[in-house]
Amino acid sequence: MYNLFNPSISDYVRQSGSSFYFPMLVFPKDKRDAIMTVYAFCRYTDDMVDTENGNHNPFEFLDHWKTELQTAITGKSQLNFLNRLVYIARRFSIPLELFFELIRGVEMDLTKNRYKTFDELYEYCYRVASTVGLMTVSILGEKNSRIESYAVNTGIAVQLTNIIRDVASDIKKNRIYIPKQELEKFGCTEDDLLSGNNQSSFVRLMREQCIRARRYYMKADEDYAAERSYILFPARAMQNIYHSLLVKTERNLENLSSKKISLSIPQKASIVFKTWWNERQFA
Repeated sequence: MYNLFNPSISDYVRQSGSSFYFPMLVFPKDKRDAIMTVYAFCRYTDDMVDTENGNHNPFEFLDHWKTELQTAITGKSQLNFLNRLVYIARRFSIPLELFFELIRGVEMDLTKNRYKTFDELYEYCYRVASTVGLMTVSILGEKNSRIESYAVNTGIAVQLTNIIRDVASDIKKNRIYIPKQELEKFGCTEDDLLSGNNQSSFVRLMREQCIRARRYYMKADEDYAAERSYILFPARAMQNIYHSLLVKTERNLENLSSKKISLSIPQKASIVFKTWWNERQFA
């Protein structure tokens, strides 16, 4: 059986190095435990499909994972973690279909490594990131059409930020998320992405990707302004961390092939504090 979260879910999430970890710490305890469990499911699903991790067959893993999740929903899985996940989903009214949708998104990395248009990429971003946003707002206890739109737009923005930052490491795995249509528009080839040649075209291409990501952050801001609530503070903190990461990445587009852009722990902690300071009046 696959090694599930030894020694603990909290340690697994912390050791993942995700920017989501710090905002999770400000959730109330019951919601913190819930979001860490949900995030662990999402992260573990992705980790186990990464063919560089372990000797298992990722297709077989996903088949087994889906079967066990369905068993947890209809009865009791042999994996206690999935039984707990389903319990949390029902307690916080998280639509169970979101977990299967996320699995479909992760599965796309096994079957699809190029995208012709942004419409194709949008589906991938929704499945692997917006689903997580929708799960998060369910746990926080805020659900209406505007809040769901906030979760979806934030998810798209976050995933686009990751795609921009990781463009160099992804192509080494033979994955190109930048739509082919846009590569052609800016005169960039796959070889250019791999070799780092044609820098001027590459920078213009990536700047266009940053503009799109900012557009989705702005859409999320509009949704949030319409339904501003202190309950959503942890989600807002996540959004602000990734927006800051996008800003830093955009300032370093010429260096994306040589280093991975990241925020320091003090920077993330500062963003969480500033978000709390700005949102406390709505408590």
